[in-house]
Amino acid sequence: LVAVATLAVTAAAPLVLLPFGDGYAEHGTTVLRLMALSALPNVVLGVAIEVARVRRALRTLLLLEFGSAGLVVVLVVVLLPPLGLTGVGLAWLIAACALAVPLLATLPRWLPAPQRRPA
Repeated sequence: LVAVATLAVTAAAPLVLLPFGDGYAEHGTTVLRLMALSALPNVVLGVAIEVARVRRALRTLLLLEFGSAGLVVVLVVVLLPPLGLTGVGLAWLIAACALAVPLLATLPRWLPAPQRRPA
């Protein structure tokens, strides 16, 4: 579902922003596309956060939440001056990918396969 919505928003970004004005559509399309693309790795992060909540793994939960927020803030500080608003969208996408890749690499450790019931 998220992949389909991401593709739709990415493809229709200028049209989605058009009701806010031509200038908004012209200057905001790239940012909207970057933010939409970040939804895919954010699914992985969201699942990991919910698994940590269910397991009551407060340390993991805080690490994921503060790691995500901290990484976004640092990247925005670095990317905003040279890239403007596009830097914010890029920071969000880079942070999401930077957290999703190691989470996917260690997926069996934090999200084991469900146990099959004997027949």
